[in-house]
Amino acid sequence: MCTLSMRRISILALYRTCLIAGLLVGLVGCASSTRIAQNMDSPVAVDGRTYLYGIAEIRNESTEAPPHFVNAVSSYLEQDLQQRALLAVEGSTADREVRVALTSYRMRSGFSRQIFGVFAGKDGVDSSVTVVDPVSGAVIGSSSVSSYNVMAVGEQEDIARMHAREIAKFLAGEVKNRN
Repeated sequence: MCTLSMRRISILALYRTCLIAGLLVGLVGCASSTRIAQNMDSPVAVDGRTYLYGIAEIRNESTEAPPHFVNAVSSYLEQDLQQRALLAVEGSTADREVRVALTSYRMRSGFSRQIFGVFAGKDGVDSSVTVVDPVSGAVIGSSSVSSYNVMAVGEQEDIARMHAREIAKFLAGEVKNRN
């Protein structure tokens, strides 16, 4: 009887350890970085309201990124900006235009991900984000955003969502140049 309860305790301890290790790996598996080339001025206009953004373009400068991935980034960016009340919707005028150029894209095939996992390399996307004044065309701010997933968890949609979130953080003024 004592050996049975000791075995049950060690199985529970092993289960807890594996669960904690799995959670840590999941948290470390996805990462993003934002490198600010030019900080934007205050996200609040002179009259006290928040600037509204219009997404002028999201173009693919990387031949590997499929059109559905570019569309997913655009859709998630619109959702993020709308949730933050930063998106110029129909009937409102955009104070600033956002131009995103996807400059690098790498996504492992499902087979590579399953067979080789982390050894197959990281999935990710890099882009250049430029914010311009829609009237004058002057650059208000710019940033390089990199989002990647080093583990074999997640899909293209996860990378697109994470990348759009990082772009939205830059536009909201949540990410500043550390220089």
